[in-house]
Amino acid sequence: RLDDFAEARWARLSRSLGQPQEMLERIAALLRGFGSAPVREDGGWIEALVPELAVEAGPQGRLEVTLLPGRLPACSVMAVERRSLDGEALRALHDRAGRMAAAVAARRATLLRIGTHIAAVQSAFFLGRHDRIVPASRAEAAAALAIHPTTLGRALAGKALLAGAQVFPLGMFFARALPGAGGAVSPFDVQQRIRAMIAQESPAMPLADDGIRAQLRKEGVDIARRTVAKYRKCMRIPSSFGRKRRKVT
Repeated sequence: RLDDFAEARWARLSRSLGQPQEMLERIAALLRGFGSAPVREDGGWIEALVPELAVEAGPQGRLEVTLLPGRLPACSVMAVERRSLDGEALRALHDRAGRMAAAVAARRATLLRIGTHIAAVQSAFFLGRHDRIVPASRAEAAAALAIHPTTLGRALAGKALLAGAQVFPLGMFFARALPGAGGAVSPFDVQQRIRAMIAQESPAMPLADDGIRAQLRKEGVDIARRTVAKYRKCMRIPSSFGRKRRKVT
């Protein structure tokens, strides 16, 4: 009935839809706000984060970390004796395939070790409500796992884990500690506090970034206003002006 809405035929729409004119005018206003093209060509592709690890609570509350099947590259070498191969060229290819398979296996083992380390350090996160992350640096993790920090960084890039039907990027579990009244806190904890403050704000007077920063300072977390803005944008929360406009609408 788009033609009826476009021509403001309220009586006809009211009879057919059983709605008062006031409601029909609100629907018409919403329709005018929609774009004519449902899909924009310049929107680009959305990359989904596919987990490679799974963290589950096993018997007696013990966390179990496993590699999800089919999520990582796999490589195997044909079961053939090297000496049975005809010629040095085939033997060289056999050796090369063995080194490649060993490298892929080592990458899988390293990722599993990293996941196990994350589960041990962040056990409260996985056994609780996913609302608390212990501050932990990549340098500390690399030292604990006896690997180079750059190796750890490459292993974390683009990787994620599955826990409680939710997907979390591995990099989320590594962040420098921020000072807090009750001790060091992680950026994740500060983001959750910002989200809670915004959820409790007055619709008529949303909290500006400066106000959020001032409240955090009272609670012992001293961060810059631009950091508050960065955390807010990471959580896809509009500015105070945008929230006020949305709530009024």
